[in-house]
Amino acid sequence: MEGVKQKWDLTGVINDTEITTTLRIVVQVTPGVSMVFNGSMPTEVDGLPLHPLLVHLPVVLVPLLVLFALAYVLIPPVRQRIGWAVLVLAVIAPVAVFFTRWSGEKFAASLPSAPNGLADHEKFGDWLLWASIAILPLFLLFGALERGRRTAAGRAFTPTVKEGEEAPKPRTDDPAATGRRVVMIVLGVLLIAAAAANAYIVFESGHTGAKMVWYTGS
Repeated sequence: MEGVKQKWDLTGVINDTEITTTLRIVVQVTPGVSMVFNGSMPTEVDGLPLHPLLVHLPVVLVPLLVLFALAYVLIPPVRQRIGWAVLVLAVIAPVAVFFTRWSGEKFAASLPSAPNGLADHEKFGDWLLWASIAILPLFLLFGALERGRRTAAGRAFTPTVKEGEEAPKPRTDDPAATGRRVVMIVLGVLLIAAAAANAYIVFESGHTGAKMVWYTGS
């Protein structure tokens, strides 16, 4: 039980080391966000626009976030093992989308004229930013309730039955079980919907971008 007690946080699956790692990621990307807002962030790398390079990040990270979030909600036995991965992805995926979206705006502003399909591509980029951000609070709330459920399950016990007596049902001493279950179902549905929205939007964002490049270059 001591080993279980040492594993604590809102998700119930993240230990102190993993929390520190996540915080370091946030600290490392903060200067980049500041550079975006003060205009000192470079928009090219070795003569290439930054956007075509950064676009690979959300294309990889958002689908990974979708898969891990769905697994976390739909497969309870794996929650304790993959909770840290969902948390890290839920932090870095929106950051990747933010930088990619910003670099896309700078790239579009540098073009002599707006290519066909740019408005649709920008629209899906905006939607993807908010959709990816939405997963983090939903995951934290769901994870907090999951931790409460496991803690209550750890206190469950079956009363001693004397010979000849009817065995009573095991008690959990968890008066919040029903309410927690209902809220977890609601949050789970919202998480699944958010994951599905991210999958659709990241596909459409890439699809509209590819069409724009193809028809502009042809």
